[in-house]
This record gives sequence, structure tokens and C-alpha cells, in this order.
Amino acid sequence: MSQDIKDYTVDQRLYPEIFNKLYCEINEQLIDKSKPYLSFLDEDYQFYTLYTKKLKTGQPYDFSKDYNNQVYTRRTDSLNTYYFKDSVASLPKDIKTATPSYYNYSDIFYRSRSSRSIEEALEFNYAYNDYENYDEYNFNYRKGYSKANVLVNKRSIEILNRNDTAEIKKLLSDFLNISKAYKIPHNLTSDDWFQLIYHPDSFEVKSFISNRKKSAFETKAAVSVNNTQFQNFFNKQTTDYYYESDSLKAVFENIEAIKASSPFWDSIHFFLWFSFFFSLLVFVFRVTGLKELLFSIILVGVLTLFIALFAALLFYLFSVNGDTPGYIISYLTLFLYLGILIVTVFYAERTKKIVVAICLNISMTGFTLFLFLVLAIISMHQRDYCQMIRPDSGFYDCKTVFDYFEINWSFILFFLGLVFLYFYMSVVKKWKSLPEA
Repeated sequence: MSQDIKDYTVDQRLYPEIFNKLYCEINEQLIDKSKPYLSFLDEDYQFYTLYTKKLKTGQPYDFSKDYNNQVYTRRTDSLNTYYFKDSVASLPKDIKTATPSYYNYSDIFYRSRSSRSIEEALEFNYAYNDYENYDEYNFNYRKGYSKANVLVNKRSIEILNRNDTAEIKKLLSDFLNISKAYKIPHNLTSDDWFQLIYHPDSFEVKSFISNRKKSAFETKAAVSVNNTQFQNFFNKQTTDYYYESDSLKAVFENIEAIKASSPFWDSIHFFLWFSFFFSLLVFVFRVTGLKELLFSIILVGVLTLFIALFAALLFYLFSVNGDTPGYIISYLTLFLYLGILIVTVFYAERTKKIVVAICLNISMTGFTLFLFLVLAIISMHQRDYCQMIRPDSGFYDCKTVFDYFEINWSFILFFLGLVFLYFYMSVVKKWKSLPEA
């Protein structure tokens, strides 16, 4: 697509096989310039051989002696394999220059859900050491140790080596025909695109395409002395052509979601909960009356407004720590509901009947939401604990209570709501027997 210059630099090369066995360092401060390396403008590239150390999961390792050398980690349930730079390798014979080239392209435009799950299970998990947040130890993230990326690079190189102009033009034309069918915004033609990419001497990338159409008020990114030479090269070589690649990705995501969905299974949750809450509203109306129902709705609205304003105040006060307001609001809502429930169970005879009726209405209609809030609080604590003991884990790496049953929690909460109502009927009957005064 020629939209990101970093897709075409030498550190993205994965084929032939030698490139899978080497690590390409791009951090200038970690490059040994007394040994072979490549340069393009102000960007440097140096290839290293690797060595590994394997430890059982949970077994500590002292990284102090390998302070600058750890590059990535492969994790399994029982074993962690740490990869370290060993020594500078001689430059691969397939690399003649560090100039961005189509020979280096190994990215996959879109990964299906099935391929993503397979790669997550089988391929490398890039988990850099604790120094990744510091610029001087910002290790290079290679897009490929996946077999799929290697295959993409291999096929790209094969097409370029054949240098069949008719084949290349047909590929471009077919792609634009697909884009037209899905109404992807762009201003390319196959001939124009071919002229941008076809440089048969070494297939260098000399022109780039924007990923969206510029508005009337936008201009091309300027060449500036404040930019790096690398960035200025990219800005200068970016043309007025554009292709909205994000729109095409959205199309693929929607198609995949539709293929994986079941109209009945997806809609059953909506109808299940719609009928549940509608039946509850009819029931509380028949049991307590219209006045009590209206007062219940008003009270819930007032409490919601109070919680929202209180939340806004907390987020203002705790702007540095974003987790604290979430915990406070969650627990406040939890205790408010418990207080209302306790009134109906233990203090019904000592409270005005209309007040108890309002509490009854809120207790019955809000119980499943209360259970969901409990699960959410548990999930928050689990994720925080996970990230505390595993600082290198991401947001989605930490499993929580929601991950055990996923969408099936809908049925579990529905069943628990029915069980609660069955036992809560004794409280309702007790309230009905209370005198009006």
C-alpha cells in the first residue's frame, strides 16, 4: 500500500531464512559502529545473532548483566525463553542497501480472528524487559516472527523477481476492483499506482500514498529542520494520492463478524432481557401501584444524577490516578443498593409502607445489575493484581472472572435473577400484609 515507510525498511525483511535467525537493531545508541552496519539518511541498522536462556515460569532471572541485550521473550505456561543479542553478524548478501524497498515488505494487511488466535498460541509473545519505557532502551519491535509474515515476504520477493509488468498491473487492478465493490474511498488508478511503485532496478520505495483524503484546510506534511532526515524523506515523497485503508479493514472486520454471528443467538440476549425487565415493570406496577412506581423511577434518576456528578468531581480530583474514581463509584453504587435491599428485608415494619414499596421496586429491578456490578468489581481487582505481579502484561493479557463464561454470563445472571425473585416473594408478601398507616 506504500503508506508507512517503516513497512519497507531492512529490519522488516524476513526472507530468505537467514533473516529469521537474526535480530536487526535500529537504536542508534545500541549500535556498534566499529562493526558492519547499514545506514539510510539518519537511520542505522545492524544485524545480530541471538542466544537464548530458558527458565521455568516464575523462576527469577538477573538481567543486570544483560542490561542492553535482551530483545524479546517467548512465554508458555511452563517455560519462558529469553532471547539476547549475541554478536554482530555480517550483512546478509540479499541486503545491498538500507534504502526502503518493496523487497522488505512482510506486513499482513488484515489478520482474521482464527489466524490471530493461532499466532497468539504458537508464535512469539513480544514482552520486552522493564526498560522498554525509556527511550534509550526502546528495543526494535519486529513485525514478523510469524510464519504468515515470512510467507508474505517470500511471495512479494517472488513477484518482484519475476518482474512481469502485466502480472503486477493485474494485481493492482484486481485490488482496486475489490475496493470499488466495497466502496473504499481512494483516487488511484492501476496505471498511476503502477508508475508509483515500478522501479525495477531494486524496487525502491520512492513514493508514498496517504491513508485518507486531505480536507480543503489540510496540506501535505512539511519538510522541516525540526524533523529527522528520515521523516523529511517520507513527507517529501508522500504524494496527493490516497487510499483509506482503515475503511477496508473495517469491511473485513464486518464481514468476519457477520460470518461468525448467528441471528438467533445474537438476538436472544436482547429479547431475554427486554422481556425480563418489561415483565418486572408490569409486576411491580401490579404489586405496589403506579404512584410507587413513578416515585421509584424518580429516585433512581436522582441517585444516578448524584453519582454522575460525584464521579465527575472524583475524576477531577484524582486525575493522576484514573483507577481510584472507578473504585469509589463502584463501591458507592454497591452500598447504595445493599442499603435499599436491607431496608426491605430487615426494616420494613419500622418504615413507612410507601418508602418500603419504592425500595422493593428498586431491589427487584436492580438485582441482576447489582450482580453484574459485583462481577465488574472482582474483575477490576483481578486485573490490577495481575498487572502488579506481572508488570509486563497488557490489559488483555490478564484473565478476569468475565473471561470464564464470556457471553454466557448473560444466561447465568438471568437465572440468578429468577432465583432471587423466587425467594424475594416472601419479602413482597410480608410488605403486602403491612398496614397502610
